[in-house]
This record gives sequence, structure tokens and C-alpha cells, in this order.
Amino acid sequence: MGTTPMVSPTRLLQLLLVALAIRTAVCNESGPVIAEEPDNRVDFSNSTGANIHCSVRGHPKPSVVWVRAEDGTAIGDVPGLRRVLANGTLMFPPFRAKDYRQEVHAQVYRCQASNPHGSVHSRDVHVRAVVPQSYLLEAESENVIRGNSAILKCKIPSFVADFVSVQAWVDSEGVNYYPSRSYDGKYLVLPSGELHIKSVSSEDGFKSYKCRTVHRLTQETRLSATAGRLVISDPVGSSAPKTPVDDLTRTVVGVRHSVSLFCPAQASPPPQTRWFKFNENSRKAPVELGERIKQVGGTLIIREAKVEDSGKYLCVVNNSVGGESVETVLTVTAPLSAQVEPKVQTVEFGRPATFTCTYRGNPVKSVSWLKDGAPFDHKEAVLHINSVGREDKGMYQCFVRNDQESAQATAELKLGGRFEPPQLTYTFDTSTPQPGPSVYLKCVAAGNPTPEITWELDGTRLSNSERMQVGQYVTVNGEVVSHLNISGVLTNDGGQYACVASSTVGSVKHAARLNVYGLPYIRPMDKVAVVAGQNMIVHCPVAGYPIDSIVWEKNGRMLPINRRQHPHDNGTLLIEAVERSSDQGRYTCVARNSQGYTARGDLDVQVMEPPQTLPIEFGSEAFYEGDLAQANCRVRKGDLPLIITWLFNGVALASEADTQIIAVGARTSILTLDPVRGHHQGTYVCIAQNGAGQSEAQASVIVNVPPRWIVEPTDKAFALGSDARLECKADGFPRPSLGWKKAAGTTPGDYRDLAVSNPNVKVTDDGTLQIVNIQKSHEGYYLCEANNGIGAGLSTVIYVRVQAPPQFKIQYRNQTASRREDAVLECEAEGETPIGILWSKSKHSIDQAKEPRYTIREEMRGGSVHSSLSIKTTDRSDSAVYTCVATNAFGSADTNINLIIQERPEQPSSLKVLDKSGRSVELSWTRPYDGNSPITRYIVEYKLSRRNWETDGERMMVPGEQNMAAVLDLRPATTYHLRIVARNEIGDSEPSDTVTIITAEEAPSGPPRDLKVSAVDQTSLRVTWKPPLKEEWNGDIQGYQVGYRLASSNNSYVFETVEFSKEMGKEHHLVISKLNVYTEYAAVVSAFNKIGQGPKTEEFLAYTAEGTPQQPPQDVTCTTLTSQTIRVSWSSPPLETVQGVIKGYKVFYGPSDVWYDEESKDIKITSSTETHLHGLQKYTNYSLQVLAHTSGGEGVRSQPIHCQTDQDIPEAPTSVKALVMSADSILVSWLPPERPNGIITQYTVYYKEHGKSDSEATPQKLLPSQLSYEASGLKRRDAYVFWVTASTTVGEGEMSDLVHLKLSNKVPAKIASFDEEYLATYKEDVKLLCQVVGLPTPDIRWTVHGEPFTANDRMRLLAEGSLLIRQVPRDDAGEYTCHVENPYGQDTITHKLLIQAPPHPPEISLQSTTTNSIEVKLKPSVIDDTTPIHGYTIYYKPEFSNEESVQVPASTRTYTLESLWCGSQYQIYASAYNKIGTGESSEVLNTRTKGKKPEVPEVHRFVEVSSSSITLHLNAWQDGGCPMNYFVVEYKPRHQNEWIMASNQVKPTGNYAIMELTPATWYNLRISAHNNAGSSVAEYECATLTVTGGGASF
Repeated sequence: MGTTPMVSPTRLLQLLLVALAIRTAVCNESGPVIAEEPDNRVDFSNSTGANIHCSVRGHPKPSVVWVRAEDGTAIGDVPGLRRVLANGTLMFPPFRAKDYRQEVHAQVYRCQASNPHGSVHSRDVHVRAVVPQSYLLEAESENVIRGNSAILKCKIPSFVADFVSVQAWVDSEGVNYYPSRSYDGKYLVLPSGELHIKSVSSEDGFKSYKCRTVHRLTQETRLSATAGRLVISDPVGSSAPKTPVDDLTRTVVGVRHSVSLFCPAQASPPPQTRWFKFNENSRKAPVELGERIKQVGGTLIIREAKVEDSGKYLCVVNNSVGGESVETVLTVTAPLSAQVEPKVQTVEFGRPATFTCTYRGNPVKSVSWLKDGAPFDHKEAVLHINSVGREDKGMYQCFVRNDQESAQATAELKLGGRFEPPQLTYTFDTSTPQPGPSVYLKCVAAGNPTPEITWELDGTRLSNSERMQVGQYVTVNGEVVSHLNISGVLTNDGGQYACVASSTVGSVKHAARLNVYGLPYIRPMDKVAVVAGQNMIVHCPVAGYPIDSIVWEKNGRMLPINRRQHPHDNGTLLIEAVERSSDQGRYTCVARNSQGYTARGDLDVQVMEPPQTLPIEFGSEAFYEGDLAQANCRVRKGDLPLIITWLFNGVALASEADTQIIAVGARTSILTLDPVRGHHQGTYVCIAQNGAGQSEAQASVIVNVPPRWIVEPTDKAFALGSDARLECKADGFPRPSLGWKKAAGTTPGDYRDLAVSNPNVKVTDDGTLQIVNIQKSHEGYYLCEANNGIGAGLSTVIYVRVQAPPQFKIQYRNQTASRREDAVLECEAEGETPIGILWSKSKHSIDQAKEPRYTIREEMRGGSVHSSLSIKTTDRSDSAVYTCVATNAFGSADTNINLIIQERPEQPSSLKVLDKSGRSVELSWTRPYDGNSPITRYIVEYKLSRRNWETDGERMMVPGEQNMAAVLDLRPATTYHLRIVARNEIGDSEPSDTVTIITAEEAPSGPPRDLKVSAVDQTSLRVTWKPPLKEEWNGDIQGYQVGYRLASSNNSYVFETVEFSKEMGKEHHLVISKLNVYTEYAAVVSAFNKIGQGPKTEEFLAYTAEGTPQQPPQDVTCTTLTSQTIRVSWSSPPLETVQGVIKGYKVFYGPSDVWYDEESKDIKITSSTETHLHGLQKYTNYSLQVLAHTSGGEGVRSQPIHCQTDQDIPEAPTSVKALVMSADSILVSWLPPERPNGIITQYTVYYKEHGKSDSEATPQKLLPSQLSYEASGLKRRDAYVFWVTASTTVGEGEMSDLVHLKLSNKVPAKIASFDEEYLATYKEDVKLLCQVVGLPTPDIRWTVHGEPFTANDRMRLLAEGSLLIRQVPRDDAGEYTCHVENPYGQDTITHKLLIQAPPHPPEISLQSTTTNSIEVKLKPSVIDDTTPIHGYTIYYKPEFSNEESVQVPASTRTYTLESLWCGSQYQIYASAYNKIGTGESSEVLNTRTKGKKPEVPEVHRFVEVSSSSITLHLNAWQDGGCPMNYFVVEYKPRHQNEWIMASNQVKPTGNYAIMELTPATWYNLRISAHNNAGSSVAEYECATLTVTGGGASF
């Protein structure tokens, strides 16, 4: 014997430390991770070079290589150009320009790190080296119309545009302009480098501008080689805006950078620019300007751009002539980043694993995954591996990319180790709760890997719902604890619940029933598919308790309707060997309770037909080598498609040289063995398969000898309890098998196999049947069979008899009988006859002579003796144990019957009230005598005190084992009578004595009735209601809480308090004000008493009255149709701003030049969104506005748009003159048509000799600027006729009046010009015409304002006779007369000069004031203005806020400024404006609105207390003339320091109640009342009453 060597403690410690170190090292191992990502883009100059770092971590330490991103091939050193250092740095040294190589210096690289755990890649690194290149900068010139804005651009060559940016602009005077955050100056350098110049004037054309740039890599600065200028042109007439951009432009900018969106446009007058942005619904909204987003001229500047700034922008440019629009798409890019969770996860074999990739940045074009550096086909952000295998471990990377950059994140998947199947360490039991309380079921499981616990109800998996929540967590010991929480359990929640703990290595399940008292209920059942021929077991998911019976029906018939159907009392249905024809269809489960309530549930069953093969055979004779053997495998039935295969000795069989398998149709396969060989001997199996199952048939190829008897069995008899031995022997070749079967009945036939589970019955190998301790049940016919598969085999039938003493099937039983009814006791003995029967009572023989009520009878039934003992009119004394004794030749036996005489229970006594509340009372009583029948239940009867038991009593059932009960659902503050009745199977007892109780008060249990809400006006609703039903008051109602909120929101209600009116049936009401216009509100009302607040009513929805649309119609457009017709179309205002139902639209239109004059506008009313305007002036620019109107009034007008009618033929020229110029020439002059109806393209002068026809007239076409014509070469002394026409592009107009003139040798002095009215603009030049004819040349004299003209530095006479006046002031207005004279005549014309100037200051005065408005009076200046006033601007400023303004029409004489602050000081002044501009401001008017701060009320008028609440009468506050805005209510117990905020937005109407206070407690109140004039604060001290209504002690 050897001994085990001892290990010293030191050695043992060393071994433990080594093992721990190995374990620690293994646990600390990790895959490679890129710790410091290289930059996405690396740009460098060839003179500086660059180093790209790639820092990695991992254990073991990863190796680092650099690869090309396009193909993943590793890169190496290129001498002098590229080096890969040992620390993972990629180095690009400085190089000469001639050594530049594109495959090195313009490439995309990646850093790759690897260790035994896997491989990872860095993000893409775009490398770009820059070598010096010559380039020129050009500052481009820009054409601009005076008064417009201009943008000068710096042209940078595209090959350096990524590195060169504008640093500043320098003008010809040496002034530098740098980028600035101020946008107020004339010059602004935009973020993209352009120079923006506002409101270009003539002086700006004398400067030139150059741009200065900086190179971001070399820091080199350059000045542009050329200088840009502004080419300024004066406006000629009016022109619509024109933009040089035709297509959609796209702009890309990085996040937190600034960007400019351009909208260049030139027009006269200068246009206005508006920017819009399209939202997700493709609706445009104005861009909100602020500190970050500015508009300078037509350019939109966005500073520190955000991703949400991305989108499509629309620039709209228009003036009074026309409009234009430009679209721009802005993309704001944000750096990409990614993260994968979990970073490391250890998963066991077969378990699922999930990696989730979260990323940021914009835009994201693609998501892809790599495993160990190799891509695989997965493009989603979540990567799920259903069953982890060994090949799945390694490093996973998520890559996100766009066109500019990429980002990646890394995670590692490790494999787990030891397995332990799940086991449940804690489970729940069957429970039977009442409905209402919450139920908690708990299971605890352990195992490795950690199992997951799921829950099932009647076989259906449960998931979280509103009332059922599954919670699960893992303890520090690794156990999984799972709770199924059922809130407010319902009857329908009853059923069999199961918790299932599962992991990849197994599962375990526990189930128990949850029985919830209530009516029957059957959950919906899913469709069941079962294979024909198999057994179907289904369970009816019944809830409710108690359930009296559960039955199944099919086609209206209760099951079973055949021998294969076996319904069970617990709701389980078994159907054996289902058939499609009879078993497929709809089954109905019906659950019923003892009260007769039922529930029904349907189950659809589909029967699928599996294959059924016919037997196969090779023939009945033995085969010899060389023979032919053939077998047909035929499938007689089964769903197609079928797959037929053959097995030989359990191995799949295929066609070979001597073995052929041929398919014949879809249901037959033929196996041919030709020739038969020795290796063919064995078992052949044909298998037919389909979706429902499979069937097989087999046959053997053998050489056989039929079986023959050696020992043939015969009939036998055995004594009861002895051991029986039955021999059955046969031989044959191959050796036959021997088997025993037993007939199922008492006659031969229907033989069944012996039960192999019975240890007393067995068949030996030689065929002997052995029965140990033989019993009467073993008696019967037996069949012994010998078979070896050849022929029919052998069989013989024998009878085995068992000789036994009497025997009773039941040894003891209870039997009940009702008192005063007859009872019959029966017993039946089996055994060898004859059998004698004796009866005894309590071990005393029964003598019928002494007991006349007792009668004994006997009779034979089959092979047994039946005896009965009859007892007439039973009494309590008949309760006893009766014994029936049977005797024969082989022995005796007895059976006992316990007879129990039952009667109704006696009356329950000692009924007591243990506890009571507002809705329940708890009772107890003493159990009565049960009448020998267990009390099954007690019946608690109760009723209102004024009602009677027979018609109005209510009943509650209590289980018989209880003697306490709680009566629920009573009415608070109500008197009840209660009593108890006991019940057993016999009947009910007499009622107990009655007790009387009064329930406690509670908060109201019912809501107010007849809630109605109607509109008072646009901002008010009237709420009316009636009190709750009297039986729902539960005490005296003190008041109501009225709550309201926007119907479209989920916000909390805003509540107001209304006092209770004691007039029965009186309707209460409340007017809610300061609401939104035409908005749907939801209102609720609840009542409260001294206990608390009752339930709310159902929400009542109502709209406030309609208002007026707050926004104008959208997308207003106009289209010219003819010279007098314009079509106008629009879309309705945004629905949320309509504030009602649109009744129609009004179109305001008029000529643009008098648009300021309201009286010049026409109005057309229509109900559609399109209309035609007819009868307009020809070739006239019209301005148009559209508004929508509702029943509440007119809405906001749209911004004016402009359309011009088409040209037409002009009217005739006016005031035609003909003047003799010489003896043979005449000068004809005229004025343009009053209505040219277009642009005059020419004038035509017609003249003819007097007396000739018009067709003989001579026409002379003239330029449109020429208003006179000299007709020469005329016949002297003849008379001529002249007329003139004007033409447009449409055609020639009407002819003027005819002018007759006769030539003369004398040429008198005449003036060809006409009397005219001249309009001159203030401080501009004007020329007054005076064209003269006459020989000799006439003298010309001018008079100004009636005085002879004297030339000065502003006025001078021109050579042709006209008068030139420079920079006209207002005083130059008046009459100017030109007088000419020569010896033959004289002539005079008078001009009227009107000066157009900004208006003089108007006069403003105070008319009246209110608490929120000021009415002012406007009066035009007493100095007459030549140019009509277009309107006034009124400016008003509160004392402590910003100035505001409002424009009013020129016809306004009084105007009211509304919505002002109550009790506030205001400064008010006004200015007038016309088409020339805005005049000077009036003097400032100082005034104030009426009103003052709220006034504090006395405590007794304001505060009212009860035991649990304090009511504040808000109407006690005086508002000081300014309407109350809101109250802030705070309170606290007197001994407490911190205030409790009750509400900081209490509406200033009605009462406000502070609820749920402590009785008999002192409180401090702090109330602040607010209006526009200020706020007042008041503090009060008060105490709540005691519960009985008394005062609190101080």
C-alpha cells in the first residue's frame, strides 16, 4: 500500500498564486481597439510634411499596419516620401515638388490593429499633399442699378479653392474691410468672402476694390491682380426684379460655420426680399430672423450653422412692378461619430447576441459592419446573431460614412463557459382571490448560463400590458427573480399561470391556478392544427370562480357524440385518432356556474392528413440467390406533395447495379432486387413523408420455416391469490416469436396486449405466461400466438378461471339522506356462488321484526348478489354505520356504509358589527348547528331601512367555513338593516336577528348631471350643470370644481370653484373667460363636500365663438388675361389661424399709383379661391390684396401683389395745334393721348389739301418722343387739314380732332407748346417748355408768380425759349407764364408747377383714455401739401418697455390704441408719409391709462374655513380698475418655515379651495394679486375647524 505525498503549505500557496495569475491574465485579455483615431482628412504642404498617429490598445499588445482603403493591401516605406514607424505612425517627410507621386500623396489609408482576439480598422484617412502652384486672383466688377445692393466676388482658381480663403477687401482709398459680426454698416464681408455693399449711390462708382486672401497651409497672403468696380446705372422707368440664377442652387457648410445664401436681384424701384424655408410637409414658412440668422439686403446670413438649418430655402423678390423667386438647398454637415453597445459581451454557445450601433452627424449615407477587418453583408444599425457559435467570436466594427468622411466604433464578442440547466428555487401556489386587489406571482430560478423567466397563461405567453407587468432582475448570487404583477385583478384574469425558466442548456416549468371569484369567462383560443390519426388534447381557458361545469359542443351538440371524444370536467377535451371528415371544424367550450351564468368560446380545428402506406411485400416464399424480388410501396391517402424513400436495415437505400428504385406517379415507388443476393436478406422499409407526418411499411427478404406447436396451452383454473403458470411453446425458422393477449370482455375476441407495467404479469423468453398473486380480474380468455412472419402463424384460445371468496368493490362509503325522507342502502358481492348476505347497524344485527321501518331484499345480478336495506321516514337516530356481510364456501367479506341523516341548519346567532365605513360594514356571528350537512355558505341579507326584505333586500354569499364577512358597495351616510341566513345542501336556515347601522360620510360618489358648455363670445364659455343624484352626495355638498383645458392637449385641467346653491334642482353655472378664439375646450365638473372631492363628469367639448382669420390667404398670385382683365388665385389661410369657418373672400384692387387712397380701391367678394377682375384700366399696374372673412368678421389682408394689364390701341392725341412757320411750311404739335393704353411706339401725322378725301392725305410716321412735326414744301396760300394718331404694339389708335390752317406769307408769333401742369420732386431740376414760331423771331418774356422773370443762379432761360429751374424748393410752386410777340401777332401759355415733397408734421392730441386704451386725434398740417398723404404712422412707447408703431390710412382722424397696459405712462407721437417719403414727426404727447394695483380685502370677507379645507372668495379683492390677471396662493402650517405653493395661476373668478388640510390646525396664507398696474401681497392667519365643526385652540 502506498501513501499520498504531503504538499507543504508554502508550496500550496505558490500553486494558488500561479493559478490566480494565470486566471487574472486570461481575464484581462482583450481585443484590439483604436484608442486615438487619425483625422479623416490630412492636408499638408510639401515643405512641412505630416505625421499621422494611430494609437491602439489591447492585450496582448496589438500589431499595427497601414493599408490602402480601396483594397486592404498593406503599404510599406517609399524612400524619402513615406515611412511606417514601429509605433504605428504613418510619416510623410517634406519633399521636392518634382517628387510628388499621386499614389502616395493623394491616397486613402487605414490603420489596422491585430492580436489573437481579432482585427480592427481605423476610419478612412484622406491624405492630400499640396505643392506650390502659381495662381492669380481676380476681383470681378458688378453691374448695379442705383439704390440697389451689390455683391463683389473674388474669383479664386478651382485648384486652390480648398486652401485659399478671403481675408479682407481693400478699396482704392486704402480702406480695409474685414469680416465682422456687425451688420449695420454699408460694407459687409460675407462669411463666404464676398463684399456686400448696401444701397449703392453714384459715389460708389468712383471706387475700386481688391480682395486679399490667405493660404491655410502656407499662410501666404495675396492681393487680387485686378480691381473690381461697380458699374452703376440710373433707373429708367420701372422694372421688375431679375435674378441671374435660373436653376436650383445647392450649398454645403460644416456645422458651427457661417454661411451666406444669395438672392441677387436688380430692379427699379429697389425690390424687397423675403426668405422662406420649406418644412417636412413642403409648406413654406418665413425664416425667423434673430441674433444667429440675419438678412442683409437680399442675402441670408446664418452664423454658427446647425444641422436643423438644413433644408430648402426660397427667396422671393418683388416690387410694385413684378416679382421673382430663387430656390436654394442648404446642407449643414456635422462630424460623424459612432458607438457600439455593449463594447464587450460574453455569450455562451447557442445564445443570441446583439450589438447596437448609435451614431451622430449629418448626413449619414451608409452603415456597414466589419468582423475582424473583413466586411460582411449587413447594412442596419442593429446586428443580431441568433445563435452564437465558435466562429462568431472576435472584433466587430460599425462604420458610418458620407461623401466627406467616415467614423467607426469597435466591440468584442467573447464566448462563455460552464453550463447548468435552469432550476426553480421558489414558486407560487394556487390562490383564490376576490376581484379588485393586486396579485403578485413570483418565481426564482438559477442556472448557468443565467436563465430567462417567461410567463404563460393557459399556455399562452404573457407580455407587459397596462395591468400585467413582468419584472425581472438578477441577484448578487446569480439567481433570476421574476414577478408577475396583476393590478386590480379581474375575474377574466383567472386561469392556469406558469413560469418557465429557459436557457440554452434546458428549461423548467411550474404551473398553478389563479381562481378569481366572478362570472365565467373564456379567453379567445387560437386555431389548432392536428394530424389525422393522432390524439388531440385541448384545454378550455376558463376564468371565473366557482365554475359548476365545463362542456364542449360541436355544431350545437354536446360532446361526446362518438366513442373517440372524451371531454373532462376540468375543461380538457381528448379526441382519439382524429379524422378530417368528422373532427375538423369549430368547437365551442361552454362554462357554467351554479347561478346559471355561462360563457362560450370557439376553437377552430384543422385536421391535416398524414400519409398512409399500404403494406409492402416481397412474396410469401423464401428467396434464393438469383431470384427476382420486387415490392411496391403505395400511399393510399395523405396530403400532397409526398416524399417516398427506402431504408435497408435502417440505412438509406439508393439505386445500384442489382437494386433499382422507380417512382410511378406521385404515390407509388417500386423496389426491384434483380438478382437477389445474400446481402439482400434483411428488413426493407418504405417511408412516405408530407407536412403532416410520415408513414412507413416494411418487409423482409428471408428464407423461412413456418412455426409449429411444441406445447399448446389449455384451459386452467387457479385459486385466488395463488401463482399461475401457462406454458406456450413453438419452433420454426427463423425462430418464431411467442405472445399472449387477453380478451377485453367476457367473451372471446377483442384481444389486447397484456399491460407490461404490471409487475405481477410477465411472459418469459420461452413463451410461458406467469401471473403472481392471481386475482379475479385476471379471469378470462387468453390468446397465445406464435409467428415468424411466414404464413398465418399459430394461435390458440384458452380460458383461465379464478376461484375466489366474496368480494366487495367498495369497502367503505358515506351515504346521506334528508330527514323525514326514505333511504335505501345497497351492497353487491362478487365471488363463487352461492353467497349469503347479513346486515347490521352499529355492529348490532338488524331484526326486521323489531324495526318495522327497515326492509331487506336480495337478488342475483349476473355473477354477483345484490342486497338492499330500505329505511322509511328517516330521523336523526338513523345516523349510524351499517355493515353488509357476504359469505360463500371460500370465505367472507364485508362493506360499511355510514348513513348520515341531514337537515337544514339552525338560525345563526350573536350577529355583531365589528367595523364600518362609508361603503362597507364588517360583521361576525356564531356558527349554528349545521344539520349534519356542512354549511356551504352564509347569506348576508341587507336593505335600506325604509325598504322591505321581500322586494328590495340584497344578498351576499359567504363561504361556509367563515363566520365573518364584509359587506361592500354600500351607500355612505345611509341607514341599513342586516341579517344572516345559513345554507347547507338541504336548505336555508331561519334568518338571524336584524341589526341596524348607519354608514359614514364620504366624498361624493357621482358626478354632476346635465353638463353643458356653450359659447358666450369669442373668448368665453358658459358652463352649466345640475347637482349629482341625491343618493350620490354622501353628505352635504359644499361646492363644485370646474376644470377646463384645450381639447387638443393632454395638459392638466385649470380649476375654478363655484359655491353650492341649496335650491333643489337649481342649475349652476360659471362663465370661463380669457380663452382662445374659436378653440375647442374640454370641460369637467366635480362636486365636493367636507370629506373631499367627487368624480368628474365626462368631458364636454365646445368651441368658443368664431373670430377673424389671423393670417391672410396664402400663395396669392395674379395673371393678366387681357388689357382689362386679371385673374387672381390664392389658397386659404393656415387652418390653425382661421379661428372659424371661412364664409368667403374679399379681393381689394386698384391702380398701384393711387393704392394709398382707400377710396380708389374696388372690392370683389367671392366664395371661391379664384376670381376674374373685369373692366380694368388698360396697360395699368394694379395692386391687389385678399382677405378671408368668417362670421366673426374680416381677417388680415395679404401683402399687396402687382399685375399689369395688357396693352391696347391708344386714344387720340389731345390738343393738336397747327402753326405757320413759313410761306410753304406748317408746324403741327400735340400732346400725348390722355390714355395711351400702352407704350407709344410712334405717332403718325396726316395732312391733305382742303377739299381732298382722307385717302389722299399724306402720312408721316414719327418717333414716340417727337411731339411736333414741320410739314414743308406745301402749296402757298392753300388751306390744309391736319390730324394725328398714336400707335402701340397692338395697333394704331383713334385720330385726333382735325385742324385747319391756310398758308400765309406772314408768320405771326405763336407758341407750339401747351398749357401744362408740371410735377417736380423736391430738390430736383425741372424744365418748363415754350416752343416758339414766327418771323421775324418773336420776343419771349416769362413771368413768375405774376412778376417778370429775372435770371438767377437757379433759374435761367434756354435758347429755345424754355425755362430751367434747378433744385426746386417748396416755394417754387405756382404759375409760370410764357409770352411771345412779333409784328404779326402774339401768344401766351401758362404752366402750373406743383412741388412733390414729404408731408409736413401732423397735429396729434388726446381724445380719451380707458384702463387699456388711448384714443388720439389726428389732424393734417395746416400747410397744404401738394403730394397727397398716403397715411400716418403712430408711435407709442410705455414707460418701461420698447417703442411700438402702427400705420393708419390717410383718412383717419381718430385712432384708438388698444391692448395697452392698465395704469401705465405712455409717450405718443405721429408722422405722415406720401410717395416721396416720411415727413417729420409731430410733438410728443404724454399721457397714461387709467387704473391702479389691486386692493387687499379684510380676512372675514376673503377667507372661509371648514375642517379639511379653506375657501378663498376671490371676488373680495378690488381690482383697482385694472382687471385681475391671476392670483398666487401659498400656505403653510403655522409652525412650518417653508411655504407650500397651492397654485401660481389661479383664475381671478369665483372661489378657490385649498383641499386635504388637517382639521383643527392653524395655517398661514400668503396671497398675491396681480394686474397690469402691479401686484399686492396679503398674509392671513386662520385655523381649520375640528371634525365636529368646532374651533381650533390657539
